[in-house]
Amino acid sequence: MSNNTKINFNKIIRIIAIAYFYGVIIYLLTVVIGKNNFGYGEVIRAININLSDGYWYIKTYIILCLLVPFINIMLAHINEKDHRNLIVIIMVFFSIWPSFFSEPPRNDGGYGIITFVLMYIIGSYIKNIM
Repeated sequence: MSNNTKINFNKIIRIIAIAYFYGVIIYLLTVVIGKNNFGYGEVIRAININLSDGYWYIKTYIILCLLVPFINIMLAHINEKDHRNLIVIIMVFFSIWPSFFSEPPRNDGGYGIITFVLMYIIGSYIKNIM
């Protein structure tokens, strides 16, 4: 993804299709082993990435896929020192501050888009220095 400058909608659709597929399979397995009762509403809830908190990773990854082209354009126009400084700034405000101080700018507990963007930028930095 580090060279993308356009949003890859096919990738997003594949991710959603895979999430739906496994959501149905896992739900049906829980019905077969007796952990759940079958119901159409439950099937819809099992596959719908908007209704279930169990899909936090899928939702956040889709948002990252939408942001990646813009992040890549920004990263292509900064030097190594600025790239490193960007990582430090993001880490201070969104990782270190919430760990030690009250009222952080945004605290998603590491399960949100801020953490994914930080990991992506760190990965891009490592790729560039290797």
